[in-house]
Order: sequence, then C-alpha cells, then structure tokens
Amino acid sequence: MRKFLIGLLAAIILVASISPSLARHLKGMNCDAFDKFVETPNSQADRFGAFVKKLELVRKRNTEIYFVGIAFHSDVYFENEIDLIECRIVSRFGNDVRSVKLSYSSRDQYLYPTASMIRKVTKAIGEVSNKKTDLIVVYITSHGARNKIITKHDDIGGYIWDFDLAAMFDSLSHHKAIFFIQSCYSGSLIDQFENPRRVIITASAAENKSFGCGGFRFTHFGSALAKGLLRNNSSLNDVFVALKMGVEELEQSNFESSNPQMWIGRDMSSFATAPFVAQ
Repeated sequence: MRKFLIGLLAAIILVASISPSLARHLKGMNCDAFDKFVETPNSQADRFGAFVKKLELVRKRNTEIYFVGIAFHSDVYFENEIDLIECRIVSRFGNDVRSVKLSYSSRDQYLYPTASMIRKVTKAIGEVSNKKTDLIVVYITSHGARNKIITKHDDIGGYIWDFDLAAMFDSLSHHKAIFFIQSCYSGSLIDQFENPRRVIITASAAENKSFGCGGFRFTHFGSALAKGLLRNNSSLNDVFVALKMGVEELEQSNFESSNPQMWIGRDMSSFATAPFVAQ
C-alpha cells in the first residue's frame, strides 16, 4: 500500500510539473483555447485592414464572387492547396474575385486562421456583400477526425468541433455559398453546415479517410477539384462528378475509398445544375 501511495504521489508531481502549454498540447485544445497560445504578429491587423479595403471597392458586376481559403494545419501542402483552388476560382470567374486566404504562414498575403480572425473575415464579407446575388466560395483544408478539424501552428496542436467551425460562418448564413471541405472524415461535418442556400462538398464520407497528405504537393481531393474546375461551362454537379472520378483514379492504389460527398440545400438545386460561371 505504501509503495502504491508513493507511486501515486510521484505521478501527481510529474503531471503538476508539466507546463500548461505542453499539457494542453498533449490533451488537444478546442479552437478558442488554441487561439490563446498562438502569438499573433502585429502585421495581422494591417493585413486585415488591407482585406477590408479590398472589400470596399466599387462593384463591377451583378454577382460578386468572394473566395475564402483556409488551411488550418501548418503542413505545407494545405497552404499550397488554398493557393491552387484560389487560382482556379479566379480563372473561372475572372480577376475581380475578392479573395482572402488564411494560413499559419510567414508570407505577407495570409491572415492567421484563428477562430476570432475567421469570424472577423466572414463578418466583413457579410456586411458588404449582397445576400440575394453574390456567391461565397469557401475552401477548408486540414487533417481531420470524426466531427473535428485538426489545427496546428508550430508545435501547438488543437481541434475544432464541427459546431464551432460552422458557427464561424454565421455571418454568412443568409448568403448563397459553396463549402469545399478537405479532411479525413469531412462528411461528418455536413450536418452542422446544412443550410437551404448552401452546397457542401466534402473530400470523404463521414466514416472514411481522405488521401494525398504527405508525399504530394496537394491532397487527392484538391488535385481532382482543381482539374474539375477547368471544365468550361460545366455545372457544379458536373464539377463534382469530375472531382469524384479524379479522386477515384488517384486512389486506385489505396485499400479503401474516401467517397467524396455532395449535399445541396433546397434553394440551390437549380444553381447546382446551371453553368457554374460568373453572371
């Protein structure tokens, strides 16, 4: 009994000696706790200010397109991917696309993808955009678990629950929007994002992994989507069919399929079958 008590005391002392940041890292933090451990450079305020000024430019067409690319994890292929998809959206809709990219990068064009920054970005877009005519395209990429997105900056790791992630876009709940979500088990996030004015396309079904992380410049989903977006005058449905075929080709050597999913809100049925081009 005495040995047991001594061992228990030693374990308590060891746990108490672990720094709070390391203990939280080992346990995994939710999004708001994670944000507190991210040292945000002063330049982030200037970058956000420049983004807001870009939003205030004079409208040039009936339907403005907004692109939001978010790489929650610091692995470089996620950052590569938001660059790639932004490029394809601009190619498809023109140089007037109003875009913002969030990633834990030292490059000047990125905002940090903290929960608070994403809320500020989506609030700013919601305030200047036209709810009836404009289109918001969101591309989210990271590692994932069931009902979670994994986030990582330097050596600090955490997670974002599906309901917390969806809440970051509450300012856009009345806008026409497309969400592309790339992560393992990303199909499990659909329920929280469902909205009559949204189309949600995920890299995998709720119980499946997605592939291409590590050893590739982009994930399989990102590569296949980029290729699908090159199909001129195709509908969003056509893009998804091409995307799914592309993913299946890339996964031929795998033992399992990711099985990408598409969910269409009731107000978006005709939109999904119409040419996916600028109006």
